[in-house]
Order: sequence, then structure tokens, then C-alpha cells
Amino acid sequence: MALSIDSNTDSTPYLAHGSLSTCDDIEEGGYSSQEEDFNEARDQLIVPKCITFGGYTRRVSQCESLQFRRNLNREEHTVSPSPAVDNFQHQPLSSQISKQERVDGSAPKIKIRTIMSCLMLFLFTFCVAYFAQHGRVKSLHYQLEILHETRRHLEESHSKISQELQAASFNLARYKETHEKMKKVNHDISAHMRRLKEEESRESLSELEKRTEIAESRLRYIVDSIRSASKEQVLQKYGPGPHQVELIVKLPGSQATQTIKLEMASVDTKFGMPHAVHTFLDQVQAKAWDGAAFSFHAGHVLLAVPSPVPQGSVVVVKEAPRVLFPEYNNAYPHEKYTVAFPGRLGTGQDFYINLRSNVINHSPKIQDGKFVEGEPCFARIVDMESRRIVDQMGMMSVNSNGSLSEPVIIEEARIVAVPAR
Repeated sequence: MALSIDSNTDSTPYLAHGSLSTCDDIEEGGYSSQEEDFNEARDQLIVPKCITFGGYTRRVSQCESLQFRRNLNREEHTVSPSPAVDNFQHQPLSSQISKQERVDGSAPKIKIRTIMSCLMLFLFTFCVAYFAQHGRVKSLHYQLEILHETRRHLEESHSKISQELQAASFNLARYKETHEKMKKVNHDISAHMRRLKEEESRESLSELEKRTEIAESRLRYIVDSIRSASKEQVLQKYGPGPHQVELIVKLPGSQATQTIKLEMASVDTKFGMPHAVHTFLDQVQAKAWDGAAFSFHAGHVLLAVPSPVPQGSVVVVKEAPRVLFPEYNNAYPHEKYTVAFPGRLGTGQDFYINLRSNVINHSPKIQDGKFVEGEPCFARIVDMESRRIVDQMGMMSVNSNGSLSEPVIIEEARIVAVPAR
């Protein structure tokens, strides 16, 4: 007995040849033909009709048995069937059943795996989003705590500043009150002082003027006495004059000495410079300028300073008389080629030669609201040879501090007797 599946007919399996055997059939081969027919019939009833195409197996729907479907099937089967369908139709029924079972068994597993994969992907995405949001929320929470702490500090600072401002306002009010009181007291004191000054100004001013006149008269007397005594000393020691002093100098780079002649001013107490002349002659007489040097060039003057003399282990400057006050006379202004002492008290042991007219700078004047004494000008350089030497000294090189690169040594200073004119 054989079983056939016809795709052009109903979807229900049927027996191709004959029918099921009955119980009267003869047993062949040790088994009943009735049992075999029953098993074959069961397989025909259980296994549905399937079609395999392109590696895929499809169960034929029962709707294929409808009349219009049958007509469509007949039209489709007019075309030559594909080799894959022919192979499937000629395969044994047991092989078709096993393939169908494998396909039907793997489909649910694939669906489950797909669902599980989607679920795991969803869970993973959810976890990533959750932890990201959780970190962001935690960061925002931390920033919020910082802002709260900052706000607390600002509130405390605002409270302290408010308290300090209130205290400052209170102190300012007290200060204003005190200031007004002090202003009133000051006004009262000023008014009282004005009244006292108005009452005593005349007497006080008169008394102050008297004291000033007495002091000026005493100073004038002392100055006149010194000048008179200086005149007498010059006349007694050095004769009536005119007096002259020679400076024997040696210029740098020259072995020969040269002479600068100084003609002293008059010793007349009214038109002369007796105290300055007396001081310089005594210095020359005491050999204070022997070995001294012209060491500084200030641009407008050449300054001579005594040279220190060793005395044992100490080096000192020769002691010599100094001017007691800055004597000045308009008859002897600070013109070019004149000789003078610096105007500072106690500096009469230095002297300088004016290289240009310094009348404005070295005369008595008012400077910065104060009276400045003039500097004592006590001699002139009159001969042309002496002036030539001074000009040569004025053109020597000078260091940045105003000192001469090579000083001019004063070998000797001596008083020269001049016959009376």
C-alpha cells in the first residue's frame, strides 16, 4: 500500500491504491497487515501538507481546498514546477515530518531569544540612563549644598557688615556732635585770642620791634668790631697794602711751576673786605695752602681744598683761621677771575676762583622765602698771564662727580710785598 500527496487536490491525505486491509488478511513477515495499514492511515491523518521552497518549509493552509483556490492552483501548476518543489514532493514523508518538527521547535526559541535580547538591551539602556542621571543629580545636589553654604556665609557677612555699619553710623554721629562742639569752642577761643591780640598787639609789637632793633644793633656792633680788629691786624702784620699773594702751581703733565697772582681787596671797613682779607693772609702765613690742590670743577668755579697732613697714625688737615661771618660788599661782586670763600659758616678754609660771572648766584638774595647771605669775595686776578693759567685749568677734564681727573697742585702760597702806590 502506498501513500501519495497531491498538491493539485484537497489538503487531506488519501490512500493512493486500495484501502485498509481487514482482519481477514493474511499475516506476512511476522506482523499483521491490518496493523501496518492502521499506522499508515494514522500518519496520513496527522501529518499536514507542507511545501519546501528555497530552503524554507511552509504548511499549506486548509483554505487551499476552496474552489477558487483550486482554480488558482490549477493555473499555477500549468507552469513547470521548480526542482526544489519536486525534490520536496519526492522526499519520504518521515524526512518531511522531522524537518517540520525542527523548524517548528526552533521558532519559539528564536522568539524567546529575541525577546530576552530586547529586554536585556532595554535594561542596559535603562541602567546607563539611570546612573548618568543619578550622577548628575548627585553633582547638582553637591553644588546646591555649596550654594547653601555660600549663602549662609554671605548672610553672616551681611549681618556683621550691618552691625559694623550701625556702629560706624553711631560713631559718625558722635564725631559730628563732638566736631560741632570743638568748632564752637575753637571759635570762642579764636574770638578771645583776637580780643587779647587787639588789646596787647600794640604793646607786644612795640616790644618785639625794640628787641629786634637791639639784636640787630648788637650784631652790627660785633661785625663792625670784628672788621675793625681785622683791619688793625692786617695793617700791623702785613702793612698798609695793597696786599698780593702768589700761588705757585704745577699743572698735570708739566714739570715746571707757574704763578697765579692774587690782588687782595681793600681793608677799609666801609668799602673793603677787611675780615676776609685778614683770614686769607693768616692762612697763607700759616702755610695752610702749601701742598693743597684745585681738585673740584663745578662748571662755574674751581675749588681749592687743603691737603691732609699725616700726624702719626692719623691724617688731619692743617688748622688755619676761618671766617666768622659771611662778609659781603657790593664793591667786590663775584665777577670772572675773582676769588672768594664759600658762604657757609665754618668753610672759610676753602676758596674758589670764579670761572664766569656769578653775581646773581653768590650775592645776597631771597630764596624760597628765606634770606641768603652773600659769599665773601676778597681778591681779583688782574694780570693776563695768571688769567691764561686759570683758563687752562678750566679746560681740564672732569669726572662725573665734579672732581678733576688730575688735580692742580699748589706747591706754595706766599705773600708778596707791594710798594705803596
